[in-house]
Amino acid sequence: MFIFVWATLQKELFFGFNCSETAARASNRTATVSACAPTVSGTACSGLVGQKMAFNENDCLVSIRADMEYYKTVLQAYPPKHPALDEMVMATSNMLKNCHWSTSESTESSESTEASEKRCASGNPFDDRLCLCEVVQDFQLRAVTINRALGYIASGEHRD
Repeated sequence: MFIFVWATLQKELFFGFNCSETAARASNRTATVSACAPTVSGTACSGLVGQKMAFNENDCLVSIRADMEYYKTVLQAYPPKHPALDEMVMATSNMLKNCHWSTSESTESSESTEASEKRCASGNPFDDRLCLCEVVQDFQLRAVTINRALGYIASGEHRD
């Protein structure tokens, strides 16, 4: 689905510049990368040398949920509504609604506040489209991390 949405966005919203050549503006608002790093022989694979961490499934899921809520809020806030963005929001909403995340409470209110600060609504249509491009690029990278983390959790390797 993401490839179809990406092609549609590139053609309709990102005309005039090549969004795939624009650098993602990755933010460190959540700890998904470190919280979801698998543990191998007692040492985390996150590239953090000398740091030993035990994988905590609950922390990983809480962080993933926070990411999903953040992107859902940012994409919903983009001023001109677009069917491809609506598809991404709907898919994200369905994942949030249908997945068992954790026993922790939702982080939606704090994430919504932060996400509202990232709105791509400067009033300059080109800057807004460029901002949206960076958000979508960041979401695509984070989706890879989330997919790998959920695969690791589903494999059960961390329970051994």
